[in-house]
Amino acid sequence: MALLALLLANGCERQRETSKPQPERKADSSMTVRMQLIEKIRKQGNLNDPKAPPILVTLEDFFDGNDDVGSITANLTDSPGPQRFCEVLKGIRSKPGVEDVLVRIRMVESDDSWPYSDTIYVLTTAKSEEVKAWVKELRPDEVYDSTARGLVPDWPPDMPFPRPLSAGVRIVYVWWD
Repeated sequence: MALLALLLANGCERQRETSKPQPERKADSSMTVRMQLIEKIRKQGNLNDPKAPPILVTLEDFFDGNDDVGSITANLTDSPGPQRFCEVLKGIRSKPGVEDVLVRIRMVESDDSWPYSDTIYVLTTAKSEEVKAWVKELRPDEVYDSTARGLVPDWPPDMPFPRPLSAGVRIVYVWWD
């Protein structure tokens, strides 16, 4: 029980397990964590270009330091908040058959607000029905398998997950309106 309390207390600031290495975040005294995230997003591409590949960041990139309830699922009434989202998503990422969980960035309104997301990508061998059960608490509007809808994203070369995906791994989208 004490171990569980310690793990929960560390929340989203805790790095992922050694079996799933995470790029080290460089400390830069001249930038806030939010500005580092915005810079990382801008390096990936143009959010306003409909032909551009999706812009994805790690859970740590999106959630560490994020206390903006409107940054994810802005239309969800009574949101559990970004830190609870992070805890649930990190729990999913640690499940067998899950390679990673990534946040798709939809919008950066200004350098003063946290970037916005409405979609999470679960890279997994699990079926979408199983992922739906995992995220039930977060009340998504849709959970669907990329292969079931014929979606094959064009991944940028510097994506924060292993490429190519392991055999049997597909992307399950978790989306909020």
